[in-house]
Formats: sequence, C-alpha cells, structure tokens
Amino acid sequence: MKVLTEERGIRNAIGQFRANIKRSFSGPMRVTFTFPGVSEQMAGNQYRQLTEHGELTITFPDEEVLNNRMLHFACLGQDRQGAFSPDVEINIPLGLDRRVTTCCVQGGESVLICSRGRVTAYMAAIKKSITLEFFHDWLIPVLDGRKSIEVIPITTVDSRSLAEDIGRYVRHVKMLKDSFKRENFCSGSLENKLVSGDRYIKALKKILRKGEIYDAFSSPDLVLRRKKRD
Repeated sequence: MKVLTEERGIRNAIGQFRANIKRSFSGPMRVTFTFPGVSEQMAGNQYRQLTEHGELTITFPDEEVLNNRMLHFACLGQDRQGAFSPDVEINIPLGLDRRVTTCCVQGGESVLICSRGRVTAYMAAIKKSITLEFFHDWLIPVLDGRKSIEVIPITTVDSRSLAEDIGRYVRHVKMLKDSFKRENFCSGSLENKLVSGDRYIKALKKILRKGEIYDAFSSPDLVLRRKKRD
C-alpha cells in the first residue's frame, strides 16, 4: 500500500468518497457557520447519518478547496451550526503534503482514507507519537514516497459501512482529546500544552489496561494488520 501523490488519482478518490457519503447519508441540508481562522461566514452542504456512536454529520463547505486541500468537517453527537468547531477535519491534500494529517492510500482495488496522526485539542497539538500510541491497534504500514510509515485507517472510499467507520474514528479522536484534557495537560501556557509524551503515554496505557478506551475496529470493508494486545 502506498500514499497517493498525483492530483488526478486523489481527486478521483475524493469523488468516490463524496459520492458514497451522498448515498449513505441523508441530506444535503444547507448550513452557514463561522470557522476558526476564517473571518467571513461560510456556507455548505451538510449530510447526516445516525450511527451506533451517535449522529454523525459531515459538512462540505462551498469553498471546497483551501490551501490545496479538499475540505470535509465531521461532527459526532450534537448539532453543529453557527460557531462551528468540527470534531475531526478530513481535509485531503491534492498532492503530497506531509503537514496535513489526512492522506489517501492505495490499497489493492480500493483507496483508504487515512490519518498520519496529527490531532489538535483545545488549541494545542497532541504529539504525533501520543496519537499513534493511542491508536496502536489500528495502525497499518504504508509506503510514503521511499519511506515506510504507519498510518491510522479511517475508512475506504467505497466502504459499505462508511458512516460507522467514520463515526468510530471520530469517537476515538474525541476520547483522545478528552483524555488529554482529563489528565490536566492543557493547563498553563501554550508551551506547557505541548506536553512531553512519556507521562501522557503512561497514563494512556493505564487507561487501556482497564479497557476504558478501545473497542475493536471491525469494519467489514477494511483489512487491517492487527497488533497483538498486551
């Protein structure tokens, strides 16, 4: 499996992904909102689907491409309009851009939507190593240029369980953010928010041993390399 870097292939994958959302979700519903970092009000089409993890909404802004990225804002469990802060941004670069967390990965006949592991919580970046440790049972190896890396699979563009796949991923990201807050690593200055990973990973492992975080990632349309639990 390898990360897609050519714009044509990425646009084709995004087209399949969006078409699947439109088939699998109800909508669209027109929404307007303000987004952090954007002074003007934005508008877009919002799609909704009830999942076992709560109601999932995905919004396509009318301004589809920003900084060479196709935008998708995902929220789980509550209505999000007005002052809009998505739980997860599935913003897919139209080329190779390792600064953006989302990427498309060619996996056999289908394309996976994956995360490189960059997550922001409460105006601070959670260290990538922490995120990858949190999702360690999900990780799959891919070729990123000449380098082998591990990424977090979210779904496939043609998944028959698309809403459940995305809902499960968003729920776990929210768990990660909440545990980040619960362990009081967001107190103090912004510099203090970018915490050392060692203490945090130890706390996460303690939570994981108690079975409070993970459920199995069991999408029928994804074949994952499963790691044996401790």
